[in-house]
Amino acid sequence: MSAVTPGTTSSLAWVGGSTIDDDEISYIKNLVRMAQDDAEIKAVWLQVHHEATTAFIPLVAAHLSISPECLEARSTSAIVNAALTTAIERFALDTPEVRTLNELISDVVRIAID
Repeated sequence: MSAVTPGTTSSLAWVGGSTIDDDEISYIKNLVRMAQDDAEIKAVWLQVHHEATTAFIPLVAAHLSISPECLEARSTSAIVNAALTTAIERFALDTPEVRTLNELISDVVRIAID
């Protein structure tokens, strides 16, 4: 986040700029695929994403120079996390995927915040 200028929602594109290595990608794919058929794993998957949304709130608020209590910080956090979840699930479940996971994450974050 520190690599971009705070103050605008579109600068939240930093989220799509991360890189995920091959071992992490394999682990994520397997986890998402197992969650489709296992209710306990699915419950954990959903809980992690709920917690991630909450964890993003202060980061988004600081980046946008707004209060973490305001609706914009909470809504933007939820939108960004939903975009990330969508990218990861689509990548894991749709084969063959033409784009890399990093490209897909960047695309969905851009869609979500523009």
